[in-house]
Amino acid sequence: MIKIYKLTTENTPSVYIGSTKVPKLQTRLNQHRQQFKLYQRDGRASMSSFELMKYSDVKISLIKEVDASVRDEEESEAQKTTPNCINIRDPKKYQTTRPKKRSGDDHFTDDQNTKISNCPTKNAEYVLRNYYRYKNEKLKYHALKRVRNTGMLPRATTIDKYKISADEILEAVRTFQRN
Repeated sequence: MIKIYKLTTENTPSVYIGSTKVPKLQTRLNQHRQQFKLYQRDGRASMSSFELMKYSDVKISLIKEVDASVRDEEESEAQKTTPNCINIRDPKKYQTTRPKKRSGDDHFTDDQNTKISNCPTKNAEYVLRNYYRYKNEKLKYHALKRVRNTGMLPRATTIDKYKISADEILEAVRTFQRN
């Protein structure tokens, strides 16, 4: 079951609506606090809940428990019907733009599988698996970014390896010329 919850504080009428599969709401509140501390310390990505997390008296309360299949609809409805809701993203819209989760269709080399299985923690395993999954996409992105920033074209081997189209290169060059 998924918990739809709200964050409130006495310092502002603003309300944040969220959802979680974490068993205890207090644990989720602590996660919000930790994310806010990382944001303050390292400038990590801002979240709409941070408007409330800057106050020490934030409270979390359960709105309702729902089945995972209706999570986004229920959270969206709670956001729309709650006065002073400060959420930025609509979970139903975000769901359609979220990258698709890959099922076990990843084909890692034996060397990559060995490195993944030898990771000291589950998190390290997750990070390495995603690195191998998206490595070529990221390298393609950075090759085109280099063109946009410097105007220098990538080598033919780079173009072939990362399947960069002539249109993508042309657009990157135009961006460089405009700047």
